[in-house]
Amino acid sequence: MALLASILVVAVLLGGFLFLTAVEKKSGRRMFAPLRARLDVYADGMTHHARKFDGKALMNRLRVIGAYIVHEFVHTVLIAVRALERLLTQTVRMLRTHHLKSTPHGETEGKVE
Repeated sequence: MALLASILVVAVLLGGFLFLTAVEKKSGRRMFAPLRARLDVYADGMTHHARKFDGKALMNRLRVIGAYIVHEFVHTVLIAVRALERLLTQTVRMLRTHHLKSTPHGETEGKVE
């Protein structure tokens, strides 16, 4: 369906162009002259920008920015992992000291005699 719509749009635009050029040739004057003059100036400006566009510099800049973003993300994840490691270490240490204080030496926990 999208392909058919695209073909119809192209056919209408081409037909309009051909009709407009035939009318202009017959009448000997340019139709919509002020609008087309502004459009020509705009197209010349866009052509100038397209010619001086440096794709390599843009790709290099995007690569640098991407590397920076990935670096910051990994750094943040590393800080979070270290904080979790400290929390778990403190929890294990507290549980071990609590376990040693509550269990007398020589007895095993959970053994009923």
